[in-house]
Amino acid sequence: VQAHIVKEHFMNVDNQKEQAGKHNVSRLANADSAYTTQLLVKALTSILWQIGRVKHSFGAGLVLSRSNGNVMWYKADTKASLEKLIWNAFPAITDPNGYGALILVMSAIVSRGPNMIVKDMDDVIGSAGKLVGAHGYCTQELVNLLLIGQAVSNVFDGNKVLESDTPSSSDELIELRGISSRSEIGFLTLFEWYKYVEVGSYFKNPKYPVWVVCSESHFSTIFLHDEQFVSTRGDVTLKVKSDSEPLIMVYYDGLHRKRKK
Repeated sequence: VQAHIVKEHFMNVDNQKEQAGKHNVSRLANADSAYTTQLLVKALTSILWQIGRVKHSFGAGLVLSRSNGNVMWYKADTKASLEKLIWNAFPAITDPNGYGALILVMSAIVSRGPNMIVKDMDDVIGSAGKLVGAHGYCTQELVNLLLIGQAVSNVFDGNKVLESDTPSSSDELIELRGISSRSEIGFLTLFEWYKYVEVGSYFKNPKYPVWVVCSESHFSTIFLHDEQFVSTRGDVTLKVKSDSEPLIMVYYDGLHRKRKK
């Protein structure tokens, strides 16, 4: 969600440049609460709308609880109507004593469709994958669902087919599903340095200079300073004055200042 917030900020910067010729914009660190609230709503809208627009998805919408303990699905036919739904539900989504993260995950699941989520995942051991793994951590499938709209199990480009050790036949081929096209937001992981996984170019070179970073225990966000790039319809071009000028990256870790009591 933080990565989508930064992406929405970059999109807003692009619009300001086109409409008013502005080149110097305030950084996120100086943004007021009204602006960051707007970015959060647009980020949640972007996540769910992208999921609902992917081929064979059920459609974008929001899952909200009712007073009787049940939940209700509110489907949106347009991105504007989805954003309005999220604005109306914003107090429930951001309630510190509520279930904002659960609302987002449930909405993402229904928007894609549970059956399609199962089909997105690898089935290498005869059973479907999961969205929540060991110790309550989200899996790569859930991360990919929120980043690209599909709950695929891998982060390399495209799909890979593995052959089994037994005599070859079409029934014994295993397909590993990866990222099918260039993502708006990127993904990097420390586990690639350990040589456990391979991150493809679709995630390493996103349309906007924003990446979700996976470390051993949690996720964080890194992005390029907004004054060092120009973007035309989501295609990044770096604006570096000289070869010796360093790129300024901003790293956000929500757990950085938290300590165990």
